[in-house]
Amino acid sequence: MEAYKTRLESSTQPKDDGNEGMQHLVGLSRNDEAVLSVVFNEEQEYSVQDIEEFRETPDVPPIDESLRTELITLEKQAVKEAESGNLQAALFTLTKCISMCGWYSSGYNNRAQVYRLLNDTIRAMEDLDRAIYYAGSDNKVLGNAFTQRAIIKRNLGDQAGSEADFGLGARYGNEIAKTAVRSNPVAKL
Repeated sequence: MEAYKTRLESSTQPKDDGNEGMQHLVGLSRNDEAVLSVVFNEEQEYSVQDIEEFRETPDVPPIDESLRTELITLEKQAVKEAESGNLQAALFTLTKCISMCGWYSSGYNNRAQVYRLLNDTIRAMEDLDRAIYYAGSDNKVLGNAFTQRAIIKRNLGDQAGSEADFGLGARYGNEIAKTAVRSNPVAKL
């Protein structure tokens, strides 16, 4: 958790890159800056398609159907294990799922949930970042991952980051995020 807090603190330091007086936040990627700009720009409304222009996504092959079926079966098994209180078994099952397909975004999102339940914030954040990176156009994974990340950021005291991620979670259709945005007049859609 300390490493994430340090990353948050360092990311709030402005840096002038000599580009027409533009200031950038140290520690934020161009993608992060663009997404924050989309979320907090009061002058214009943006759609999910607008946000997609800024998101960095890898060029990964599609997951074939037989492998996808096996991955979904493993995820369902992990959910049952977690619901029965066996978080270590769920963690093992989801790690197996990810080892079978390193770009399976839903596996990262679900494993992040287990890490959250185990109070391992750093690993949860790392998995959520991976889920978002690999999600492509999977709005369900994106909505869930941004919402989970918003909750963690809120718990760490990162109000601005939390509001931004709740806004993105809502834009990708997550109902919890939509409720959070509606109940918080500061959060902008």
